[in-house]
Amino acid sequence: AQAAVMFGFQGPLISDSDRYALDVAVNILSSSLGGRLFKRIRDELGKSYVVSGRAAPGIDAGMVSFFALTTEDGLARVRAIMEEEFARIGRDLVTDKELADAKTYLISKMARDMQTLGAQAMTRSVDELLGLGYRNVDDEPGRVAVVTPEDVRAAARKYLDTAHAAVVITR
Repeated sequence: AQAAVMFGFQGPLISDSDRYALDVAVNILSSSLGGRLFKRIRDELGKSYVVSGRAAPGIDAGMVSFFALTTEDGLARVRAIMEEEFARIGRDLVTDKELADAKTYLISKMARDMQTLGAQAMTRSVDELLGLGYRNVDDEPGRVAVVTPEDVRAAARKYLDTAHAAVVITR
């Protein structure tokens, strides 16, 4: 029998400059290529089938979410680990390796996402309509590249405060 733990946080606006640092933080936490939550919950504890995180900036409000699918007996421990890791990334600086790996992943994903003319046309037209400018997508890899460990910590403190999270548990 599966159970799920989900955390939802208010996220950045599309115009917020710290959205890129938050993307790096979310990747460091939830990447299936060695993210902190993935390692602790799935690899060390063996109590999860899926661990995921996502940041989605918005026009009026953004959203950040994380979830883990686990078992009934693993719910409390999985939730505690998630809360510990949200606090830790907002307290301690991330390592140089974590930062480099997250940046490499995000920048390469941006390039992959723009491989087709359709994707380029859609992204550029939406960015233009939202007031970001049609060339916004060209500048995003550079915005990720300059994120520092201090930026990640500040974004995590601002957005990943469990006192202001919506928590959903399903059994």
